[in-house]
Amino acid sequence: MKKTIGLWSGILLVSTVLVGCVSATELPDKKEKIVIDYMANMVLEHDANIDYEIESIPVITLPPKVTVPPSVTTKPPEESASPNQDSNQGTNKPEVTAKPNDNTTDNPSVIIGVSGIDVKVKGYEIRDNYSLSDSFVLEPKEGTKLMMVYFSLKNNSEMDKNVKLTAQMVDYEIVVNEKDKYNPLMTALDNDFLYLDTDIEAGNVEEAVLVFQVNEDVKIESVGITMKTEKEKYEQLVNKLG
Repeated sequence: MKKTIGLWSGILLVSTVLVGCVSATELPDKKEKIVIDYMANMVLEHDANIDYEIESIPVITLPPKVTVPPSVTTKPPEESASPNQDSNQGTNKPEVTAKPNDNTTDNPSVIIGVSGIDVKVKGYEIRDNYSLSDSFVLEPKEGTKLMMVYFSLKNNSEMDKNVKLTAQMVDYEIVVNEKDKYNPLMTALDNDFLYLDTDIEAGNVEEAVLVFQVNEDVKIESVGITMKTEKEKYEQLVNKLG
C-alpha cells in the first residue's frame, strides 16, 4: 500500500512540475504521453523496493535500399565469314585472265638480230662425211652419221652488213622424230652458222651450215629445229633436200 501511495505521489509531483514548465506551450497528446511515461520510469528506477519493467519502444526496421542496375542490351556477335567464303561475295568484279608469256617468233631473222638480213632454213641432208677440200674432211664418230642443216642469209638492205653470231648467244637444237634431241658440233668450217662472222654485200646471199651427229640406224620421219636466245625463240620443221 505504501508503495502504491509513493508511486502515485511521485507521478503527481512530476506532472505538476511538467505542467508548470510547459504551461506556455501545449504539447501534443502523443508527446505528452511519452513524457509522462518517461518520468514515471525515472521514479520507479530510483526506488529500489519496486519491481518495474520499462516498456520498450518498438523499432521499425526499414528494408534495405535496392539499387536496380540499368538494363544492358547485349548485341549478338556477328557471324564471321567462313574461310572458304569469298569476302567479296556479292560484288561484281571482272575476271582477270593472265596473259601467257609467249616469246615465240615466226621469223628466224629476229633471232639473228641484224636488221636487213633475211634468214631462211633451206633444209637438211644426211652424209657419211663432209669436205670442203681434199685437205679438210669432217667425219662423224662410229655408229653415227652427219646431219647437215643449211641456211641462207640475204642482205635486203642497200648497205653492206656484218653478221657476227658469236655476239648473239644463240642456242640451236634439232629434234628427230619428235623425241631425239641433238645439239650442233663445233667445227672449223668458215660458214659454220654456230660462230658465223662474215660480211654480206647489199643484195647478196650467203650460205651457212650447222652440223649434227645422229644415230646411223635411225629412220628419220621428221626433223624440227629450235633457235632461241634469252628473249626470243623460233621453231620450224626442216625438209630433206634433194
